Amino acid sequence: MATSPRDRACPCGKRRRTVRFAAAFVATVLCGAALVSGAQADDAVDDSGPSWSEIDEAKKDIAATEALVSQINDALAADQRSADAAGDAAVAAAAEANAAKQKSDAASIKLGLLDTQLAIAQAQYSGVVKAAGAVIVSETRSGAVVSSDLQVFLSAHPDDALAALTMNERVSQIAGGLVQRAQAAKANVSSLAENAAVQADALTKLSDAATRAATKAEAENTTANDAVNRQTTTQKVLYEKLAALKNTTATNIATLKKKEAAAAAYKEQQEAAAAAASHNSPTPATPAAPTSAATPSSTPSKSPTKPTTPTASASAPPSNPGSGSGGATGGGTSGGGSATGNNTVAAAKAYAKSKVSARGWKASQYTCLVSLWNRESGWRYDATNPSSGAYGIPQALPGSKMSSAGSDWRTNARTQIDWGLGYIADRYTNPCGAWQHSEDTGWY
Repeated sequence: MATSPRDRACPCGKRRRTVRFAAAFVATVLCGAALVSGAQADDAVDDSGPSWSEIDEAKKDIAATEALVSQINDALAADQRSADAAGDAAVAAAAEANAAKQKSDAASIKLGLLDTQLAIAQAQYSGVVKAAGAVIVSETRSGAVVSSDLQVFLSAHPDDALAALTMNERVSQIAGGLVQRAQAAKANVSSLAENAAVQADALTKLSDAATRAATKAEAENTTANDAVNRQTTTQKVLYEKLAALKNTTATNIATLKKKEAAAAAYKEQQEAAAAAASHNSPTPATPAAPTSAATPSSTPSKSPTKPTTPTASASAPPSNPGSGSGGATGGGTSGGGSATGNNTVAAAKAYAKSKVSARGWKASQYTCLVSLWNRESGWRYDATNPSSGAYGIPQALPGSKMSSAGSDWRTNARTQIDWGLGYIADRYTNPCGAWQHSEDTGWY
């Protein structure tokens, strides 16, 4: 009978079955200050799964073994759902924070333009007033008749004088309409000043909203990271327990679970994309405009086995983005962060190209992939579709479906690419098959 991990944990060589409740008081003598009983250590790591003693007992009976296997699988699924939900919440919060920041930035730019326009209008107003005054003084000195209103105009308060002047007065004839222009300039200054005040108030509110959204996004990110850390720790122990029940290794269990999760995610992704496309009823997106001499056919082949191979450049996202894997017109919008290292567009494409080759696909398949993900996300690892909620380079819907490829799916372009290529291979055979489907339907 194989020994379980907790039987090998004690450097004294004592099996846990000999440890009783009183052993906690003499643990430092038996196994060192850091040692606690196996059952206590297991419960500290995972209080939702069965204890090692329960596993030992269950292995004596097939029905009991199956019951504990089911219990552990349920615990693993629950942990995965919790981590996925936290990750999706973090993605949504980050998208909201980015949108709020963009609104605040736009308001700030608008206020700056209004302030500039106001300064120009004030200068124009001052210049017109001075010009009108100069003309009037000149006419007065030459003996021209100047009304009493014009005398007010030349007083220490020309603004008040301008408000009282009319087109019928002598000054309009003398000044050639300068006074009228001054009145219009004054009205423009007042209007711009009022608009600037309104915009300043709006900016304050938008800035506060952006700050709150950023704080929420940071908190959700922390929560998601904590959930992943807990899941990783618990998952390791539960895999070991499953391995003990099934007389295999934890590595084999992990490999099997990853395959099962990926297969389920691929199937659910295609269903979710189709449902979102049906809900939004988009017009199939226009493929990315090529920068090379060749141009893809405007009428794609209807045979998915022989799709039209696009020649779109890999240098930039298209001007008319595609479905975002959710069937919504317009591809994913960029998140708030700046990509670095392996997450840059160039690095992501280089990695994808190597993986396409590793799968034995021809170079034409990479060309199709570039066009597909140009349309979907512009190859941005943090691209979020504002309509469907699809996320990442392949636009998984929701992003947590990519957790089957790695727990770092929110922040690692390579994990996203691995998942995306697996999805394409599973559902469309190859990238050109996926591209053809996207051409025909507006989603993939």
